[in-house]
Amino acid sequence: MKEDTALTKTYTTQARSIAEKRVVIAGHRLANLLISLNLKENIVYEPTQGEKLQQKMDELKDKVNDKMNKFADNVNEKMDKFTDKVMSILQDKFKFMQ
Repeated sequence: MKEDTALTKTYTTQARSIAEKRVVIAGHRLANLLISLNLKENIVYEPTQGEKLQQKMDELKDKVNDKMNKFADNVNEKMDKFTDKVMSILQDKFKFMQ
């Protein structure tokens, strides 16, 4: 190999083949290592206190957002009814004045 020259097609094909074989061998070694550790089948992850607190805060935030959205919907509905009522009264008054 010379510096600043492109790799040949043969070289890159052989290098890829060798690299793939080495990755497979490494995968088998890793699998054997993991098997040898005798990990329990049902490993249960226990969240930290901080994670538990964050989860509770997220749940509370969701509840607050739901209540705020319901409140806003209720206010909008009442405002729409109020606006309709005012418009109806104004239209009746305008008709009366004509």
